[in-house]
Amino acid sequence: MSRRGRTLTGVILLLLCFTAAGQAQVPLRDSLRVFVTDAAGSAHVIVLGHHDEASDDFDIALGESPVPPVPFDLVFAARFVDRPGVPRVPETSAYRDIRKHGEARIDTFLIRVQPVNNAWPMELRWREDETPQFMQLLLRPRDSEGAFIDMQSQSRFVLAHDTKQPILILVRRH
Repeated sequence: MSRRGRTLTGVILLLLCFTAAGQAQVPLRDSLRVFVTDAAGSAHVIVLGHHDEASDDFDIALGESPVPPVPFDLVFAARFVDRPGVPRVPETSAYRDIRKHGEARIDTFLIRVQPVNNAWPMELRWREDETPQFMQLLLRPRDSEGAFIDMQSQSRFVLAHDTKQPILILVRRH
């Protein structure tokens, strides 16, 4: 087999492995999808949640995988960044952040967003009827001084401008 044929075969096998891993994902009950858009129409969906089989690392079976570093300022981005107190090595981010059901009654999720070509404002939307009933979800905008938004009684938030700080979502389990 030629070198080109071996390379093509390797690429196909790699794609099949990633496709199989994506199809074998464990279903999530306790999760929430957050839709992020900017004024230019760029959009992405990120997912946060809990699962008994989650770990502090990336869990491919739960749909978690690392994504490249946050791109330069002109490129759209919406992703979870390192957890407070549990940095991943290397420092990376993900479109899904699934945590283990543990003794901690509060989890902190950090989201970094940036619009394409500085196209502010950005909007975060979620479906109130999708929020797990045993959780209280609170979103703190980046430019606030401790004010939180109850994500179970409100379904969207608009970020007017950048403050270079991640958005904080607190999840309290009852």
